[in-house]
Amino acid sequence: MARMPQWIIRRNYSEEMTIVAGLVALFIALFFAALYYKPTMIPQALRFGVSNPASGNNQVVRLTHMALDLRDDRELTLAIHVEVPDTAHKNTIEEHKSKLKITIREIIAEHSSGSLTDGNGRQRLKNDIAYAVSRLLPPGTPVTVYISDFHIH
Repeated sequence: MARMPQWIIRRNYSEEMTIVAGLVALFIALFFAALYYKPTMIPQALRFGVSNPASGNNQVVRLTHMALDLRDDRELTLAIHVEVPDTAHKNTIEEHKSKLKITIREIIAEHSSGSLTDGNGRQRLKNDIAYAVSRLLPPGTPVTVYISDFHIH
């Protein structure tokens, strides 16, 4: 009896097909997860305040990037951005930007490096800046403040 070549013999590929089907399902799940989760507008920023994720028209205003002296003769470097719901609120903040910078300088001058290294002091600083910005806008306007490049020297 003649022997059949190996390539003619039919194999059972059920294990390989199961693995391929599992990989396809995994890639589909990852694809839809990537569509669902969106990257943040400002990476590596500290986010606080009340945000309005339901509105897709949010505007981000860069207030300042500054180096300031703290109460204990150390220096704080930070950048501050503000997110508001629409262009009208953005224009209001743009008009009062110099006033806000002065207010932020006064707020930061009240802090020492020791108070900003613990969680409560940083939270107080964040709340004070958010409050200063929200006073310029109509009551109930959602405001999100982003602080990045936070360094104490």
